[in-house]
Amino acid sequence: MTLIFTTICIIILVWTTIAFCLVEGYGSSQNADFVLETIHGDIYDCVDVYKQPTLLHPMSHKERIKMTIAKELEKQRSVKAKRLQKDENIYFKAEEFWLNKEGCPIGTVPIRRLTQEQLENTKDASLSMANESLAEDIIDFAGISINASPEIKKFTSVSTSVTLYNPQVNGLGQYSSATIFHQSADNATNFEQIQAGWIVHPKLYGDSRTRLYSHWTTDANRKIGCYNNICPGFVLLDNEVPIDYAFPKIPRSMYDDYELLIQIYKDQDYYLFIQSMFVIGFFAEDHFQ
Repeated sequence: MTLIFTTICIIILVWTTIAFCLVEGYGSSQNADFVLETIHGDIYDCVDVYKQPTLLHPMSHKERIKMTIAKELEKQRSVKAKRLQKDENIYFKAEEFWLNKEGCPIGTVPIRRLTQEQLENTKDASLSMANESLAEDIIDFAGISINASPEIKKFTSVSTSVTLYNPQVNGLGQYSSATIFHQSADNATNFEQIQAGWIVHPKLYGDSRTRLYSHWTTDANRKIGCYNNICPGFVLLDNEVPIDYAFPKIPRSMYDDYELLIQIYKDQDYYLFIQSMFVIGFFAEDHFQ
């Protein structure tokens, strides 16, 4: 197996769908403890961290994951005070994103409320990843990769800093992203992959805002995997920063010095860190070989 770490920026056109397994009853409102609105008008349900949709699926190994969540919640309580002292966290300030100036209570996680149409668009966007893996002629790709070697047999942590901005995209079939990949691959058509970064994706989100995102697959995007948390795999932890966070402050051009630090760290599960101190959540190890 070859482990690959890649930082990329891509603009892509896609049009195909394949079989997909959504979380049954994704509508988070039925389990909501609180309902919040953002400055952009998005509605989020504050859902008990143990009742989030991705954990309601029988594929989830609930007991082990519950123990992991409990440990992370304890860390979250101690870290929150440190966040308030960090003036440099210009991207993730609850008072600039949430109308209530606070976000969800600790012990709950923010899950964006989706209409049926939005859910179907999100599903289609996830499924179209299969075409992207094979159709190199429709991808504008720029990036670097670091491969495993006899000296470095595997990577347990990868990180990158990407410039944050809002590129223009045209229509629902196009998107642009700055992404970090953590990948285990036999070849171009047989790989497991985790990715995270920022993205402008009108079909996925219903707007052209720059948003945080994640994606994972265990079968080269053929049937298994999805964006964010609409299928079992990614477990949310942070009560203030949702996985589809729309950045309230965006530089006017990509040349402005606004950098976003992204890290994927493996400690049994694969944790997603943003700006070092924000543990957004984790990709459950049970889904990967």
